[in-house]
Amino acid sequence: MAIYLRYPRKAGQPDALKMIKRACKAMAKKGIENPAALLMARTMAFAQSPAGQKPEKAGGKDVRCHPATWFNPDKRAGYDDDPAVWLALNGDNKVKEKKKVDWDQARKDGLI
Repeated sequence: MAIYLRYPRKAGQPDALKMIKRACKAMAKKGIENPAALLMARTMAFAQSPAGQKPEKAGGKDVRCHPATWFNPDKRAGYDDDPAVWLALNGDNKVKEKKKVDWDQARKDGLI
C-alpha cells in the first residue's frame, strides 16, 4: 500500500496493488534482494521526475500511466524503464525512447 501511495497518479487501487505484488515477485525471480524497497525507490524517483508530474499540456488531461499499468511486470512501460528515460520527454509527456533496465548490469555495477 505504501508503494501505491507514492505513485503520482491515484486510480484503480485494487488492480495496482495486485500488480505491485506481481512486480515484486518478478524482481525476486531475477535475483533482486528486497524488491519492495527497490520498487519504492523507483516509484519515488518516477514521482519526482518530469514524467511523473501531471502535464500542463494535453488539455489538462492526465496522460500518465495508471498505476496498475506502470507496476505490471508484463507491460512495456513502467517501473523497469531506465530512469533516464523519464527525463526524455516531449510536449505530451510521452517518452521519446523506452529502454528496459538491464538488471544483471545493475547488479554488476553494485546498484542493487
